[in-house]
Amino acid sequence: MSGVTDLVQYLLAKYPTKVTVLGERSEHAIKGVEAALGIKFPADYREFLQRFGQLALGSIEIYGVFDDRLDDRSAQDGARMTIEERVYGLPTHLFVLYSHDGDQLDCLDCSQEDSPVVAWDNIDKQIIRRLAPSFLQYLEARAARFGELEGA
Repeated sequence: MSGVTDLVQYLLAKYPTKVTVLGERSEHAIKGVEAALGIKFPADYREFLQRFGQLALGSIEIYGVFDDRLDDRSAQDGARMTIEERVYGLPTHLFVLYSHDGDQLDCLDCSQEDSPVVAWDNIDKQIIRRLAPSFLQYLEARAARFGELEGA
């Protein structure tokens, strides 16, 4: 196991009624999304998708991938959010992980080898800051904030 798996399993055990996951995603689905979007996911996010698919920390939803049928708009996941946001100017190297009511998007920057997580300003159409050097560190920060809100 690695940091992503350990962290999510810890959260599931500590907050069993407030933390949920979608479930394992197939390598076929993950590769299909990568091919459709023209990106390559970093190893830590790929592990997250393979093991958990998507994560909800209470009302905080960390987007993942449902499947590779991206024309089905009935599901809200990172792939579909990314496709929708590209219509409004999201650069093709960014993948949406979380939406702050549409004004700001937390995104994986898949143009860089280490794939940091950045904040995309959806109004000014620009990256405004680097949130974390990796998906794991982003997830750790979101989990810590969730724990603070839950009084842990």
